[in-house]
Amino acid sequence: MCKKQKLIGTFVSFPSSSSHSAILFMLSMTFSLSLLIITMLYIPQQQEAMAQNTTTTPPPPPSQATNTTRQDFLTYENTTYGIRIQYPAGWQEGESNQTSEDSVINYIVAFRSPKDRISDTVAENVIVSVENLPPEQNISLAAYSTRQIADLTQFSPGFDLQQSIPTVLAGIPAHKIVFSETVQQQQTIKDMQVWTIKDNKAYIIAFAGEPAKYSYYLPTVQKMIDSFEFINST
Repeated sequence: MCKKQKLIGTFVSFPSSSSHSAILFMLSMTFSLSLLIITMLYIPQQQEAMAQNTTTTPPPPPSQATNTTRQDFLTYENTTYGIRIQYPAGWQEGESNQTSEDSVINYIVAFRSPKDRISDTVAENVIVSVENLPPEQNISLAAYSTRQIADLTQFSPGFDLQQSIPTVLAGIPAHKIVFSETVQQQQTIKDMQVWTIKDNKAYIIAFAGEPAKYSYYLPTVQKMIDSFEFINST
């Protein structure tokens, strides 16, 4: 790894011989990704204490779009998983220690926005992960998307689906959903997830943050998603 200057629809059943294992794979991804998003959202208390002694310049009002053309971006590259993505300079980067092909879900990298005010306790974040799909299955993008939405609908508190559309990720067909959910202390957050399937693996880019700041960060996050590409893996 090196780093440079960076449906909705009817429920689809899988074949009965291995449907149980497929569902377990999907549920594992849904629960673990949600947990990581919640963990990344809340700024550690020690960082809050340190921030009290610093001056933080607040961003423009959330109603104003970010001018990404004036924003410096760095390039994150991971040859283990064969992916590359750009991210804003100033965002905190944290790599996962999970690198086992035997794991159902591996978190490749997470990017967290800087505090935009001293009292900020929630940090918008973008997480890139990969899910190893059941080897005995040939799960389609449509089936995967339907299962993911069904799991979120059933298990994510306050789940409210606002958008579910086909899209493109790294030049291949993908699916995007936008939704809100309730997390710790009954706080509502807004999420966007984009996923695609390649070589029996699901690649997911998840963005989460405060609803009031979603539109402000969206142009930046969209540039990150648009920059995502597959490279040769080692």
